[in-house]
Amino acid sequence: MKKLPFLYQFIVNPKSIGAILPISSFLGDRMIEKINFKEAKYIVEYGPGTGVFTEKTD
Repeated sequence: MKKLPFLYQFIVNPKSIGAILPISSFLGDRMIEKINFKEAKYIVEYGPGTGVFTEKTD
């Protein structure tokens, strides 16, 4: 389960992790649904996250 290590890192290092749990698959889908991947020249996922958006677009 991906959520427990994420929660552990938040408890151990709360200043480095900005959220208690990673975003849901539903929220990730909603956040990228309007991106036209065929026309986008570059897409950058920036920040100290887990790469969930990059993973969705593979």
